[in-house]
Amino acid sequence: MCCSSCKLKYDLDCATISEKTFISLDKERKAVWICHACKNRQPKSDKQNTPIRGNTMNSEGCIEKETEKLASNSNVKVRAKSSRREFSPPPATLEEIGDLLDNKLSDTSQIFRKLRVTILEDIKAIISQEINLALNEFKNELTQATDFLGAEQADLKVKVEQKDKEIKDLQTQTLKLKKRSLYPPWSTVYH
Repeated sequence: MCCSSCKLKYDLDCATISEKTFISLDKERKAVWICHACKNRQPKSDKQNTPIRGNTMNSEGCIEKETEKLASNSNVKVRAKSSRREFSPPPATLEEIGDLLDNKLSDTSQIFRKLRVTILEDIKAIISQEINLALNEFKNELTQATDFLGAEQADLKVKVEQKDKEIKDLQTQTLKLKKRSLYPPWSTVYH
């Protein structure tokens, strides 16, 4: 059934219409059908359902005397007027129902909270595993690089030691040659 006022669609159970009654309704009746929520919002035109009618004010501007008359009747119960105004909220729209469902299914829901925690733990485990793999790979590359540099350093050290030895040998030979040239063997000042 489709409400002719709010245009919302209702199934027969929600519209509180039996299948038999629905089949018996003609197209015109179905076209002007109004849901309970819209009917409840319509102002009552006749006051037949009201137990006390016509609270009219007297010349002093109060209705206390009439209320006292009614209270004297044992069949009528007079209630104090409430200063609050009764308010019935309008029926929920499909959008409001959707928002309500979204709120109910949001992260405050216990199931979604548990699912969120599980997913976060899984993500943390995966990230930790990937970081450990990357660190191990970096460590291996760094070890290889330092080993290579260490080997190169050792080679250079050996070469430097060889060159130092060569330099010392050359210095020794140079000194000997200088001594020979300064003091030739035929010279008398030879030690």
